[in-house]
Formats: sequence, C-alpha cells, structure tokens
Amino acid sequence: MSVFDEVLGKVSTVFGNPEQANGVFKLVMELLNKPEIGGISGLIKTFDEKGFGGIIASWVGTGENLPISAEQIKQILGGGELEKISGDTSLPVDNVSSDLAKLLPLVIDKLTPNGEVADSNSLLALGLDFLKGKLAGDKDGNTTA
Repeated sequence: MSVFDEVLGKVSTVFGNPEQANGVFKLVMELLNKPEIGGISGLIKTFDEKGFGGIIASWVGTGENLPISAEQIKQILGGGELEKISGDTSLPVDNVSSDLAKLLPLVIDKLTPNGEVADSNSLLALGLDFLKGKLAGDKDGNTTA
C-alpha cells in the first residue's frame, strides 16, 4: 500500500464519503503545489511566521499531531488564499478552512515520514499523478496510478 493509498483511506474515514475524501485530498495537494505556498517547506515557513510553528512541527515530527481549527487556518493562509481555493472548488470559504483543518495534519504527517520533509516537487507530482489515477480509475474500478 502506498503512502497515498494510506492517506486516502484515512481521509475517507474522516469524511465518510470516498468521493468527498478524493476531492478534499486533491484540494490539499493542489494547495501544497501552489507556487505561492512553496510546498511543505513553504507551508512550514508560513506557519512559523504566523506563530503556529509548533502545530505544524507536530505534524512533521514522529509524535502525536496537534489539532488546528478552521479559524487558525484562516489566520495562517489568509482570506485571499482561501477565497481563491473557494472559487476553484465552488466550496464556501468556511468549508474550505474546516476541511483543511481536518486534513492538513493527516496529509503533512504522512508526507513527512520519519519527520523528514521530502523533495516537495517530486512528492507533489507523485501525489497529483496518484489523484489523477484515483479519480479517473480504470473500467475494472482499479486505479491507473
């Protein structure tokens, strides 16, 4: 089982709906892939600058993940970024921040095995390729990823 299969399985548990889980996971991967975010390293820097470095450090580290609220996500990413995501996904801003609050700890945790931040370009490209396969699927219900 790949890291992405494991994450998607956990995401499905959180959201209870595989289709919604795919959509929210895709949302997170697209967020991390935005040049203005700068991948996981850029997100860590943004969290640090906004005073939430300890929270994201817990997700990257090997211990327990600290929770984050939708309001804290709004403080960290700012209304402009959330509005862009909202426009891209047709989800209300409150849903975007709430979904990110649920999913970011899980995704960052799983994408940083052993507490190490991997090369974000290759990791994100792999994640997006995985999602394309998961969302497309082949005629037998298997993924092409």
